[in-house]
Amino acid sequence: MGFDETRMDIIGQNGNDGDHYEDGVKYDAEKPEFDLIPPLMELEVAKVLTVGAQKYSPDNWRRVPDLRRRYISAARRHINALQQGITYDDETGLHHAAHAVCCLMFLGEVELEAGGVESAPFA
Repeated sequence: MGFDETRMDIIGQNGNDGDHYEDGVKYDAEKPEFDLIPPLMELEVAKVLTVGAQKYSPDNWRRVPDLRRRYISAARRHINALQQGITYDDETGLHHAAHAVCCLMFLGEVELEAGGVESAPFA
């Protein structure tokens, strides 16, 4: 569907005939609310990803053999450190929660791309 067809479809859905529009209307009620992501942790996760990209290479995590087992294990190590009262990773100085989030994001990304855990390439 092209831009004009999409525009006309939206106009039709919202009851506008194209001659007038309501001020301040934005049809985003059904869209993900990215503003709900806590900004300090978002930044900390980005820092963890940056350190990883510098240490290994960007997207190297996609090529880790036995990805599922290894990233679950890594996430659990970071969570275990938090359970012991250790907030920051010794190697990076970054929050263990951000490291755990990255590990789980890698796992989730691969599974979502594959259409579910049953289809994910975990070799």
